[in-house]
Amino acid sequence: MEALTLKEKYLYFVKVSKKNTNSQVVVTFSFCIALMLLKFI
Repeated sequence: MEALTLKEKYLYFVKVSKKNTNSQVVVTFSFCIALMLLKFI
């Protein structure tokens, strides 16, 4: 359930990021998500 909410937040963030076109934020956020997923595994 936690993973699903994270995925939903990620997808929402991607939509917002595409509108803002701020690639630096997208890269940073994606990196944080990757670290969180590694901790869960």
